[in-house]
Amino acid sequence: DPVVHVSSYVALLPRRGAGPLDDRSPPGSSTFPYSGSKVASEAVARALQEAGAPVCITYPGMVWGPHDPHLGETSRLALAVLGGRLPALPPGTVPVSDVRDVAAVHAALLAPRHGPRRDIASGENLPVAQVMRTAVRLNRAHASCACGGGSSTQQRTQTTESRTGPSPDLRSTSPAEAGEGGPGRSA
Repeated sequence: DPVVHVSSYVALLPRRGAGPLDDRSPPGSSTFPYSGSKVASEAVARALQEAGAPVCITYPGMVWGPHDPHLGETSRLALAVLGGRLPALPPGTVPVSDVRDVAAVHAALLAPRHGPRRDIASGENLPVAQVMRTAVRLNRAHASCACGGGSSTQQRTQTTESRTGPSPDLRSTSPAEAGEGGPGRSA
């Protein structure tokens, strides 16, 4: 108690009905490999919840953050953009999540005896083009620092500013900033 199932916002796509995705949104119907697997596992997790199992389901957005040792989907997408292998960016917006905030949500969910629940664990929706422009800008800043173009102090400052500074491009709301329940926390 509890079991935490890390789903994804893509498990709820395509959205049915009006309004934003939330913890009451029905599962989607995608047949693409990644999102299709999330839809299938969503059905299992929800069936366990309905049976009373203490399953907590989270729906992170597009997760970004430092020190990705396994080159996840968002890192691979950024590399495709940086390498010119993506001829056009998809239209629309994506919910962006900072990996540190998603980790904090998951850590908070490990408290026992709260029963089944679902939590949207994403930050603000941003245009895909803006997210990719930010990734390119941050990569250039990192490359100039890593190649002798700046000091390690300058690099830390640029990285910190990208998360907390004047432009909140890739920053989501942390649980502390969002209040007691955290971002998108259901009651």
